Parts: sequence; C-alpha cells; structure tokens
Amino acid sequence: MKNKVAIVTGCSSGLGFSLTVKLIQAGYTVYATMRSPKTQNRLEEACGHSKQLNVVFLDLSDEASVRRAALDILSCEDKIDVLIHNAAAALIGPPDSATTSEMEYLFRVNVISVVQLTQLLLPALKKHGSGHIVLVTSTSGVESAAYLGIYSATKFALESIGLSWATTMHKWNIKVTLIEPGAMNTNLSNSMQIGTFYQGMQDDPYGTFNINSCLFLKECLKQGTDPDMVANQITTILTSSDPKLRHQTCAYSRGLVERHLQEPQEATWIVDHREFIDSFYRKL
Repeated sequence: MKNKVAIVTGCSSGLGFSLTVKLIQAGYTVYATMRSPKTQNRLEEACGHSKQLNVVFLDLSDEASVRRAALDILSCEDKIDVLIHNAAAALIGPPDSATTSEMEYLFRVNVISVVQLTQLLLPALKKHGSGHIVLVTSTSGVESAAYLGIYSATKFALESIGLSWATTMHKWNIKVTLIEPGAMNTNLSNSMQIGTFYQGMQDDPYGTFNINSCLFLKECLKQGTDPDMVANQITTILTSSDPKLRHQTCAYSRGLVERHLQEPQEATWIVDHREFIDSFYRKL
C-alpha cells in the first residue's frame, strides 16, 4: 500500500521541522519546503535519512517559485493527501509603522502564496475525492495586538480563507483545519523585523514601543509551547475522520479564543489591552 503524501511549508526550523519528522515517523511521504537549503542536512538527519523525505526549494514571496515547487511535486505524485501551510513571515509594530512594500511582502508570504499553492495542488486532491488542508494561523488570527498589526491582519485573512474553504471543500471530501497556536519556542524571534515607515524620523511615535515589543515577544517565544508538542497534535488530527475546524494548541490559546467569541463588542478586551500596551511606551 502506497504511503500517504504530505506537503509541509516552512520546514527549515520550528513547527515545520518538527512536523516533517513526525510525519516521516508516522509513515508519510513528505515534501518539505524551505527557502534556504542551509538546514537540509539537519532535517535529513532528524528524519533518519528516510527515502520518504523530499526537500523542495520554495520562496513564498516569488510566484514563479511557488509554481515551480507545485509542478515539481505533481511530477512525482498523482495523489496529495495532506497540505499543511505552516510557513510565515513576521513584522513588529502597529499597522501604520509598516511601509507599503513591507505590507505587500507579508501578505504575499502569509496569505497570497497559500491560496496560489493550494490552487495549483487542488486538482490532485479533488481528483481522488479526499484530502486535508491544514492552515497554521495563530491566536493572532483571533486577537490583534498593537505590536503585531499587519502580521495579525494576515492571520485574520487565513482564518477567513479557511472558513470559506471549509464550506466548499466538503464536496470533494477535503477536510479543512485551522491550527491556532499561541507562542511557540521557535526561531521566529531571529527573523522578526520592525516596520520602518517612521524609521529615521525625529518624531517616531513607536521607537521605544517597538523595541520593548520585540523584547517582550522574544521572551514569550522562549517560554512558549514546544513545537514538537504542536506537531504531535497536528499529526493526531490528521488521523481523525471528522476533525473540528478550529484547534487551539494549549489552554491559554483556548481561553483567549473563547474570550473573543463570547464578547462580540470586545469592550472589556479593549480596556484591558490598552492598559497592557501603555507599558510598552515606557523605557525599560
């Protein structure tokens, strides 16, 4: 019997790396995408140099790269069972601190490429009348914070896309799942950028705020959930015959999502969060 085929984006580190290892251990043939081949050897070693691991170059900011990666995979596989959109870029700061090019880059990597890659691979899922699309969003796709304005916007967009697909993909027996992790102990802190719209201005309104936001987020990530634990949860979800649409990965994430769903006007959250955010304007 042929192994199930899974495609995972963003596999050079963090959750994507852990997911690839778990899926290989679970017997999948995995196409693990990464933008840089620097960590390919480490991933191959972690997977025991399995012949079921296939590393694919993919730059999600480049539409041509997305197309090439999809065509390369489809040239090897007639049937796709699982597509996991995990890769993402991050940007620190309120929405108005981002330049137009920074916003365009974040939406291309975090949102547009997700739709494009899915469009290219969907025929292979629909053809066999089965499959599972997993979108790794975030609690930031339910709660937008001042220090993650545009990043949160991209995650809200993914939530909307997932909800839409969940109402249409059932016609081909394709499942859709939104994974909403809180902070995870990954290398995301090393790639975080600060919006540069006000950079160099004497009256930069967010200078101290953005620096303190970065320090806060890095500390949160250090104390975050082990990506191996989240990878285990996702691997288990893939075995379910009727997975739920939304899945929070820890008690904190569940509580946060429940709070927003239960308070439609968001009145209490706005007051609480303003007090919390005000502390970011003060020097450490």
